[in-house]
Amino acid sequence: MAYSDRYLAYMGMAPKRIPHWEHWSCPDAETYLTGIDYYEHPRLCRLKMRELYPQLGLSVPETDDPKPRPKLNLTGQSSSKDAENMSHVRWGDGESSHWDWGKHFKTVDDVFAFSPLEQGDFSDIPVVESRDYSDEEKLYQMYRKNYPAGQDKAPEGSTASVGRAIRTMTLFFTFA
Repeated sequence: MAYSDRYLAYMGMAPKRIPHWEHWSCPDAETYLTGIDYYEHPRLCRLKMRELYPQLGLSVPETDDPKPRPKLNLTGQSSSKDAENMSHVRWGDGESSHWDWGKHFKTVDDVFAFSPLEQGDFSDIPVVESRDYSDEEKLYQMYRKNYPAGQDKAPEGSTASVGRAIRTMTLFFTFA
């Protein structure tokens, strides 16, 4: 069986090319790089991106239905406040949620005193994935339910993975 470079890297073997995953969320860059308006032709634009930059492994929309342009833009209003006075910024072809869940921290010392690893339970903290990370077995069972019964390991050659980097949460604090 011919294994992908991603699989070889996961298994600690020598891939021909070091695999890379890119979080791509800049339609304006896609438009600039391809010459195809992302909002008018998202599928055509992304197909051209994949042709130009195959190493990014970008997904392609199923249809070429036009997408609405974001209300927030790069030359005028680039952020907004919602009814709860939470900040939102342009993100991809839409707007972000707020990242102000750490607003209860009053000082830099409060931030550095907080340990997401000791905290563990983020069920009541509105982060990207608000759940209890303190019990590995419960976390495993929560993810496990999404996979076929009796399949205790990924199929040979699979690069499917599940993960969560809790440590990144400390990067999104704002101060009152």
